[in-house]
Amino acid sequence: MLFRNTLIICAATLVLLILLGVLASYSFAKLRFRWSQGAYLAIVITLFIPAQVTMIPMYVLFSRAGLNNTYWGVVLAYLAQFIPEVVMLMTANFRAIPNEIIEASEIDGCGYWQTIRHVIVPTGRAAIFLTVIFYFIVMWNDLFIPMVLLQKMDLRTVMVALASLIARYTGDPPYQFAGLLLSAIPALVVYVVFQQYIIKGLTAGAIK
Repeated sequence: MLFRNTLIICAATLVLLILLGVLASYSFAKLRFRWSQGAYLAIVITLFIPAQVTMIPMYVLFSRAGLNNTYWGVVLAYLAQFIPEVVMLMTANFRAIPNEIIEASEIDGCGYWQTIRHVIVPTGRAAIFLTVIFYFIVMWNDLFIPMVLLQKMDLRTVMVALASLIARYTGDPPYQFAGLLLSAIPALVVYVVFQQYIIKGLTAGAIK
């Protein structure tokens, strides 16, 4: 149950994070519209706001909206925290894509969505896989947000349960080490599976 809860939260967050990150970053990197630089700067500035500062207002807002003790509350909290970092990372990556490739795809008849699917995503695969690896590990190991927003025992994540286990069995290292080992396995699996695609993603889109 603990692994299921954590996997649901991580998977939902990563899907929305990649989707919103790719769309926003492509717009900032390759499209020109009014206030684009101001909007990008405003997003980047939010990186300097500590997550702890926004936790109390967010908790009150989520409580009024009925999002406490729900998966979506944690997912939205993660999105608010990670979107600025992902946009900055992907925008820098997408800006390196030659405009000639995008122009060639438009000449071949690709529209907005086709350009993203056939050019931006393959060429920016490095940033996408890096986002998957890094933020999955961050969310899997996070204790602060799930502990604050999830009070129900059947919704707790692995790290929250592990913290309770360590507190309960302070004088029993075998239980602690077993819990730490089990909690580390999914993050290690994700890293081993996806890390090989980072280097491949650096050139996959441009040479196809």
